[in-house]
Amino acid sequence: TKRSLTSFCSPAGSGHINTTRSAKISCLFSLVTTVDDGVEVRLL
Repeated sequence: TKRSLTSFCSPAGSGHINTTRSAKISCLFSLVTTVDDGVEVRLL
């Protein structure tokens, strides 16, 4: 699971996207919509 989450967080920004707060938030939203409820609660 960790590998998938990482790839979702950095699709084409490498480390620049991770540095941005808004990008991090959008990444979290993508993960929330992709993962199950159990993992979703864990991430939040």
